[in-house]
Amino acid sequence: MEFSERLNSYLRELGVTARELSEECGISQVTISRYRSGQRTPSSDGSDTLRDLAQGIEALSRKKGSRYISASEVLESFEYDLSAQNITFRPDNFNTIIETFAFNTSKMSNSMGYDPSYISRIRSGKRRPPHPEEFIRKFTEYIYPMLEKTIPRTEFYKLIASKVPENDSLTVLGELLRLYLLEDNRNEKAVSSFLRHMDEFSFDKYTEEIRLNRWLFGFTVLLKKGIRD
Repeated sequence: MEFSERLNSYLRELGVTARELSEECGISQVTISRYRSGQRTPSSDGSDTLRDLAQGIEALSRKKGSRYISASEVLESFEYDLSAQNITFRPDNFNTIIETFAFNTSKMSNSMGYDPSYISRIRSGKRRPPHPEEFIRKFTEYIYPMLEKTIPRTEFYKLIASKVPENDSLTVLGELLRLYLLEDNRNEKAVSSFLRHMDEFSFDKYTEEIRLNRWLFGFTVLLKKGIRD
């Protein structure tokens, strides 16, 4: 979820305005309105803004007598959304796959559960998937059954990863597509490391390291939250 969507969902749930949140947390109404519209996003590097917003939402949840929403819950959600927004979907790589293997985009869109016009906007860069991980999961599930049947397996893996994996599974394909389709410093480091040591370890170990990195990232977020509380 985008940060702006998350913020708006809390305000809708509480039935409050940007002005009320502003008065509670000390952040100007103009700034909050810009956060709500997506024109601006606060820094996720430990600044006080996220904490002030979270505490303001917690205070309003107490006053309004609705569901209690803790500041720690809000802060964790905000930090997660902002970290996801730093990951950029690569429409050029998405197009390369579609064009290289002559995908039927209408059939692909239907299989993934999207309107063809939506896929077209993503291909052109006019729209980015709001939930890239989910989008790539659906794309993976569309491609995997076609490997070898209608898509040359070796050619496909050489395009996205330079080498055919030892363990050719849905999970491995999903991880490799994620690295190929998302622009993220963590991905670039993982790819560089993988290519340097291609012959030294299997794809099973490689995907285990990626999953461990994700777990460590989540643990770090929770640890930071615990220290602040």
